Amino acid sequence: MTMKTIYKFKWQSYFSLIEGIFCAEKEDVEKAIGKQVYLGEVSGKHSEVYGDLDWEDLEAITDNPEAVGIFEDYDLTSGFNPLQYLDS
Repeated sequence: MTMKTIYKFKWQSYFSLIEGIFCAEKEDVEKAIGKQVYLGEVSGKHSEVYGDLDWEDLEAITDNPEAVGIFEDYDLTSGFNPLQYLDS
């Protein structure tokens, strides 16, 4: 049985702090670690924000099924989910 976890994402780029909170399967996050995340010009023209995703960029908040259910039911995702920006 796979379980979802709520994660915080935080990257300090040269231009700005980039953050997000999202829910994902732990397996999907594990597969993404070490892969390049390309956010494009999220900090303004010519900013080109990208880098390899590392565990230190993420904080697991909770895998409590009730909390995850509420998070998803109320669509509480906010900011950037690095899994959506993997450079394939």
